[in-house]
Amino acid sequence: MNSATAAVANSNAGHVRPGVLDRAIGIPSSLPGPALTWCGVFFLIMLVVPHAILWAVGAIPFGELSSYVWLPAAVSGSVVAFITVLDSTARNTFADFEPALGDRSDSAALARQLTSIPDRGGILFILCVGIFATVGYLGDATTSAFIFSRPAIETWTVLIVSWISIGLTGLLVAHTVLQLRAIARLHREATHVDLFRAAPAHAFARVTALTGVAFLVLGIFVLGDPTATRETTFYAVEGLLVIGFAAAAFALPLRGMNRRLSAEKARLLGAANDRIEATTARIHAAVDTDDMSRSMDLNASLTSLIAERELIGRLSTWPWSTATFRTFGSALLLPVAIWLVTRILERVGV
Repeated sequence: MNSATAAVANSNAGHVRPGVLDRAIGIPSSLPGPALTWCGVFFLIMLVVPHAILWAVGAIPFGELSSYVWLPAAVSGSVVAFITVLDSTARNTFADFEPALGDRSDSAALARQLTSIPDRGGILFILCVGIFATVGYLGDATTSAFIFSRPAIETWTVLIVSWISIGLTGLLVAHTVLQLRAIARLHREATHVDLFRAAPAHAFARVTALTGVAFLVLGIFVLGDPTATRETTFYAVEGLLVIGFAAAAFALPLRGMNRRLSAEKARLLGAANDRIEATTARIHAAVDTDDMSRSMDLNASLTSLIAERELIGRLSTWPWSTATFRTFGSALLLPVAIWLVTRILERVGV
């Protein structure tokens, strides 16, 4: 294969026909107008249609909202919005990161890995999440007793809405795992890591931080679920898993870049120390030979090299900006605060 043919092949690799899941998650962006508007429309459909059924059969009074419906609707709308925003952010940050890849001819294929989910693995994962969540959901005696004590049409309406919400959450988890793996892979393949021009090295921290915030929001839904019996083990494990996953989603994909930045810092410090050692040796030689004609120049060079070493020592090897870390840290405390407030209100009987 000649170079021209290889270039065409690599270019086409980034334009592979998307699968069913890729086309599904791309629907909001493919429609006219802002993508988030269509995410809001989807939320309203998930909210209004089931309630219209419940109102029509007299399961609940007209105009009243059921927490067994509005909460899954809110989760479903939020998940679709999160995936849409995460993919948009990933595409934008890839453009900021691309200089770190050097002259790669397969950049389109690499960018596509950030937003693509293979159908077979993705659907299998969604089914596994659905089974696990259903077992846990119906394993709560209070929830199970309520669901199966209602008329059949109300039971199935609630179950279908819940399954849609669970399936979309599974899709978000699969999407997140693949996207974060792609970020870690891109960090390993970077050929240009520059501590003084850290924008490419910090680029994907915006995606991982946003991913963490997305799961923290889902954690807030879990912790604030009015239908949940908070004393159940499943409820506690679910909340802890969400918060732990959020923290891991932010930090773990960036470990590779942290190691790359640390190695680059060590290299720069080693080079600075070598020059300081060489300059010090020249000063000693001048003193030993009583040749002080260059003493001022050598002293100035030594001072500059020491200042350079101190500057390098202060350069951060964390693969995120201070603002990004501060924002995520603040978001991480929010579910904990909500849980504490909820427990206090329960104890005082509010």
